[in-house]
Amino acid sequence: MSDDATRHLGYLIIIVYLAVAILEIIFLYIIYKLYLYLREYKLIESGKLDPFNAPGADVYSANWYIAPPNKHAWGGSPDAGDVYPYEAPVV
Repeated sequence: MSDDATRHLGYLIIIVYLAVAILEIIFLYIIYKLYLYLREYKLIESGKLDPFNAPGADVYSANWYIAPPNKHAWGGSPDAGDVYPYEAPVV
């Protein structure tokens, strides 16, 4: 190999190592976020945290909407709001 090819190979190895390092940082960030969710789940499971009264619990609400009984609610009827763009609805 010539000196120029060796230099290019060295640059390529450095770029590959940097790309792998960036992927590892992203992976560690995902693991950290999952750990935070697990820690919150364990607090909820143990009863130390009430998700409906927690500070900043905007997504949790005790007001649940339950749809009234509907004769079209079974079987994937379009009358019940089910949309099947790639196949015919089940009747």
